[in-house]
Order: sequence, then structure tokens, then C-alpha cells
Amino acid sequence: MTDRTKKKMVLYGTSGQALYVYEEITQADRGYEVVAFMDLGSEDGFEQHTQLPLISLETWKRDYVDTSDLLLCPGTPSIRRKVAEEFSALGARFAQHSDGDREEPPWKAIEIGVGTYVGPNTMLGNCVKIGEHTQLMINISIGHDVTIGDYVTIAPGAIVSGYVEIEDDVFVGAGAIISNGTPDKPIVIGRGSMLTAGTVVIRSVPPQSRILGVPGRPL
Repeated sequence: MTDRTKKKMVLYGTSGQALYVYEEITQADRGYEVVAFMDLGSEDGFEQHTQLPLISLETWKRDYVDTSDLLLCPGTPSIRRKVAEEFSALGARFAQHSDGDREEPPWKAIEIGVGTYVGPNTMLGNCVKIGEHTQLMINISIGHDVTIGDYVTIAPGAIVSGYVEIEDDVFVGAGAIISNGTPDKPIVIGRGSMLTAGTVVIRSVPPQSRILGVPGRPL
């Protein structure tokens, strides 16, 4: 039985990441109720772990597009971008979920884009701007004066220090650390780059880089 006091959400994806997001949203018990899962090529049935409906694209277009918000769960930025563009063309209304829909004081000047997910125990500093369809998972620390682009994935335990710019389509691995920049010279992580798990970045990274190690070096 659905809760009429909450907005309805369909999760796109059936991977472990989608199940994690489902569990967190359910436990947060605020704002949204997940009512179905959907994936490319899926047929109508039931998601095996949650027993919620697993719906086809046609069922979503017929029964859900006007009554629920869609949250995209794929962890790979390029896949999430492709899916978002396809569903935007179909008139999807995208969800935004931030750790139980937390309320930040206005003086912190935090902006979070549509379709973005911010997981539990993620700390956001002052003057943080996060783009669209970005994923910040659990136990992440974001410093002050940080800009995070669209379709970025930041894995659990990562630390982003102050005066950092993360461009679109970047993947930051679990436990990675991006050191402080300065007001006149922020550290920039170029578009489409990947920082592997545990990497420590102490200088700007060119677009499409793959960075590994302490300190981080190109692969």
C-alpha cells in the first residue's frame, strides 16, 4: 500500500547500487516512497529482493510518467548521461534526494541540481554547487567553495577539500582525497576523468585522465 503523503519515485536500475539507494531512501522515511524499479529491456514483473514492481518502459510511459519522479542509479557517469537524455526526451520528471531531504541553512549557499542524489553522512561545506544527475554516496566530505558538475559520481569515503572544481562526467573512487586549492588557483578535475580508489590528488588533473596512487599520477 502506497503512502499518499509522500511523492512517488521510480528507480532506474536493478544493480546493487540501485538496491542501496532504495534501502537508504526507505530508511530515511522522508519525502519519497519508491514504488517501482525499471531497467532497459526489463519486462513487467517483480524485483527479486524487494518484491516491488519491475516495470517495462511501456508501463512506465502508461502508468508512471505523470505520477512519479525518476531517479537514475547507474554509477557510471556516461551511462547515466545517456539514460537521462533519453528519458528527458520522453518527458520524465526527475527526482532529487538528499539524505532524507535535509534542510541546510540559507547562509551555507548550497545548490543541488535536479536528478542528483546525496547519500547519508555526507557533509557539505559552505558555498557548494552540485550539478544535475550527480551521485554523492555515503560518508563523503565536501569542503567549502566547491563546484561539482553534472553526471559526476563520488564513491563512499571520498574527501573533497576546499576550492575544488570537479567538471562533468568525473568518477571519484572510494576513499580518494582531493587536496585544497586556493581562491585564485582552485584544483580542477577535468571533464571525464577517473580518480581510482584511494588516490590522493594534490594538483589539477587534465580532462579524460586516469589517476592512481599517492600522490596521484596518470595511468
